[in-house]
Amino acid sequence: MIRAVKILVAITGASGALYAQRLLDNLDPRAHEIHVVLSNYAPQVIAEELPGGLRLPDGVKTHNIKSMNAPFASGSNPPDVMWSFPARWARWAGIAHVTARTFACARRTWC
Repeated sequence: MIRAVKILVAITGASGALYAQRLLDNLDPRAHEIHVVLSNYAPQVIAEELPGGLRLPDGVKTHNIKSMNAPFASGSNPPDVMWSFPARWARWAGIAHVTARTFACARRTWC
């Protein structure tokens, strides 16, 4: 039996919400453990770019960007895979220099 993959999808406030939606449309929450985190500005971008809103399949778990109760906020329980939509160079620089201010940003240092 194949083990379910823990997948974290982080959606930022920059343009590109459609790519996150396409990924979510193609992931199977019955086969994998899928988690979604939105930045503070992501809902505004989603409202502009996805007129019907973000469609989350049944079984997908959502978490607040600053919640330390998310299962992967601890370094002892990292996701197997993380996607960030879209990814900006400034964000990756913050990760490289350990200046991340939220668990979702800090999590990417292990990906």
